[in-house]
Amino acid sequence: MADDKDSKRIRYNRIILLLLIAYTAIMLVLSIPRIPQILDMYRVKEHIDLYLMGDEMETGTFTVVLSTASGYAESERSIERIGRDDLHLAIEALLLDESEEELASGMISYIPEGTRLRGISASEGYIFVDLSKEMKGADSRAFEEIRRTLVNLEGPVSVSFLIEGRPVSV
Repeated sequence: MADDKDSKRIRYNRIILLLLIAYTAIMLVLSIPRIPQILDMYRVKEHIDLYLMGDEMETGTFTVVLSTASGYAESERSIERIGRDDLHLAIEALLLDESEEELASGMISYIPEGTRLRGISASEGYIFVDLSKEMKGADSRAFEEIRRTLVNLEGPVSVSFLIEGRPVSV
């Protein structure tokens, strides 16, 4: 009789263990599609933590190229790093509004307001810059400002532009 109870208990324990393993496996399979969302939430938390640090946040100063009545001129702009590389930072600095000093010096940007950098990559002397839809129909000087800013940073490079992921000819 005692052996009967022990064997039933062992069977129940095995069934419970198998149910726990099955439940864990199901939860893992269901969470796989959510991994990118979880990683994005972690990245957002990192950015918020860095922002809340305030004075401890590292800034970078970049030379950007703006248009003038007689051509192009360089200007220094500072931007918070927040874990971004120099290519991203240089273009994001260029996308900032002109300062009062730049405007007083006759510098303007032809990059349409609201333009965002969607992505940028460099490989063996080529740089690919993906910009938001606001750049559609932009003046060629806007693209030249970006190209010259990148050449100042990287040296001689070939710059290709994309708008919303689609190549454009400038």
